[in-house]
Amino acid sequence: MKHLCTLLIAVLLSMSTYAQKNFFETIEANGPTMAYQGFSAKTAKGDGTYDFGDTRLAVTLSVTKMSDGTPVGFKAIYVEKEQKGAFGQNATSDYGTADHVVEPMYMYHNRDDDGYLMLDDLLLTLYDIPSDGNLTMDNVGTVYVAIKERSKKEDTGKKKKGGFMAKMKAKLKAATGGSPEYAYLNKENLDQRLADYVKAMNSKQSAVSNAKESALRARLKASNDNENLAIRKYNDSIKATPEYIDLQRRIKQNENNYQASKTKNSVTLRNNTGNTIYVGKSGSRNPGTKITSGGTASWNCDADGYLQTITKSGGSNAYSSTNRKVYSANSGCGDTVTIN
Repeated sequence: MKHLCTLLIAVLLSMSTYAQKNFFETIEANGPTMAYQGFSAKTAKGDGTYDFGDTRLAVTLSVTKMSDGTPVGFKAIYVEKEQKGAFGQNATSDYGTADHVVEPMYMYHNRDDDGYLMLDDLLLTLYDIPSDGNLTMDNVGTVYVAIKERSKKEDTGKKKKGGFMAKMKAKLKAATGGSPEYAYLNKENLDQRLADYVKAMNSKQSAVSNAKESALRARLKASNDNENLAIRKYNDSIKATPEYIDLQRRIKQNENNYQASKTKNSVTLRNNTGNTIYVGKSGSRNPGTKITSGGTASWNCDADGYLQTITKSGGSNAYSSTNRKVYSANSGCGDTVTIN
């Protein structure tokens, strides 16, 4: 009997482990109309639960797939910003990936180690993901909570008008500490929930063969390579059109005209005095053009230039033009004038 109980417990644990949904399965199970309210600025309470000091705009989530239906990424769309994209990740992009592509626990950007993890009805934003993938709440920033009907007290018995969006927007107006989502999140032992999920997903991922994992990664890379190749071919086809060639010619001509105009309307002042100098307009008390010893600077061709003296006034530098003219207006346009 004892052996039978042990075997039954092992079977139940195995079923629990392999029933655990991966990243994409969780999003799809929650559904594309499920909205998630964000909470940030977390403070640990010491018992696995957290206080949150700020809110983030609510989003909906959807899974992106390849043409054959293979899930490769996700998109988060703001609810109240006319469907404007919020964030997302895609394993067929240059920098997007997942910890395991067959049974992904989280998706991340492989250059900055920031990412996203689905924990049942929670979306966790991740940062500084450890190389061993052993995630804790120390790696979690904003937490998005699925907006559900969590309390019967909200039901007055009357039919609410406006449908899903109207009810959800009403919920979003609730104060941070007063919403059902915050109350739910505030009492959840997130430390334990995340630890249990990571353990369960590690077991699930370990059952996936290396060959299956490598094969899917190769398909994702091929998809990305094909997309980049298609983009390059499209860009090359555009660059070969007479319109594009003419546009580039006109851009280059405009740049040449600008440089010619700049040269024509300016003079280069070379400082051979052995000291750093400032050149300003007559009577100016503002800092003029600084020219280091042996250096050059551009000066407006049609303006007289005078050396400036620098004195201290109230602890800061004061600049005053002298009577020494180092450049006469319109006398050296396009040329270099040496100041000795």
